[in-house]
Amino acid sequence: MRKCLILIKLFMLPTMVLAEGTSNSKIKGYVLSNSGGFYITPDVVISNTASCNHTNRFVVDTNTAFGKLVVSSVLAAYHSGKELRLVGDGTCNSGMSPNSESLRKICTKDGPC
Repeated sequence: MRKCLILIKLFMLPTMVLAEGTSNSKIKGYVLSNSGGFYITPDVVISNTASCNHTNRFVVDTNTAFGKLVVSSVLAAYHSGKELRLVGDGTCNSGMSPNSESLRKICTKDGPC
């Protein structure tokens, strides 16, 4: 019986993946709030975004080291007109906004991500 339960759990693993929003695009705009939230709006609709994302934007907390690096990358891409790949974490749990998907990683458009 125990072996059967283990097998069932192994077969279910691939189906337990959370959806994560992805956008391969230029940056349409950004907002930096006084609470530390940095909101990024791509120039296309985010695919596979979290159901809580009603704003079509990603958010990151600039009070973290990751957030500070994201701000630099997004500003450089915005002002140079380069495309980025933005990948969310499938939630709106950043503490910055309940209706923007939390950003998990940022990559160059054609590079590995």
